[in-house]
Amino acid sequence: MKRNKNNMEVVIRDAKAEDVRQIREIYYKTWLATYPNEKHRIRVSDVEDRFKNSFTPESLRKGEERITNLGDTERTLVAEVEGRVVGTSNIRKEKDINVVGTIYVFPEYQRGGIGKMLFTEAVKWFEQTHDIRIDVATYNAQAIAFYESLGFVATGEVFEEEQFRMPSGGIIPEQRMIKKSNK
Repeated sequence: MKRNKNNMEVVIRDAKAEDVRQIREIYYKTWLATYPNEKHRIRVSDVEDRFKNSFTPESLRKGEERITNLGDTERTLVAEVEGRVVGTSNIRKEKDINVVGTIYVFPEYQRGGIGKMLFTEAVKWFEQTHDIRIDVATYNAQAIAFYESLGFVATGEVFEEEQFRMPSGGIIPEQRMIKKSNK
């Protein structure tokens, strides 16, 4: 157990099946606070549509099964404050690179060190001789600054993945960032 910048006790641990609803709430609220963007034609209604089935019993059951059956190359971490899951990170090891798939923290808990705690735990698990990759929305200045503070550098690679196309036609553009290994 560690304390964050706001002197809250934070526990970083592996996610359990019973965390799935809270993890999805983090994703939903963070997406609402982050991704709507007029320039890229992404609306609040797009985010709401993307998450419309996330809390159905069937969807939650599938999420619980997924968390329960993660392989050796993937982990889902959570950050817990006073018994409430307030942050999450999905990480994985690929052939020659470590990947941070996500780090999401409830907006009201951001800028308190919880994201850094999740990342620090990820680094302990990663292959130490491999670089670390993250893809981040090009217009998410707060996340870009966060990753830069952790030593990530933009590679110059910018792309759009069809999985992030919204019903309105907008798509979240991403940029790739790399943190070089120390070895």
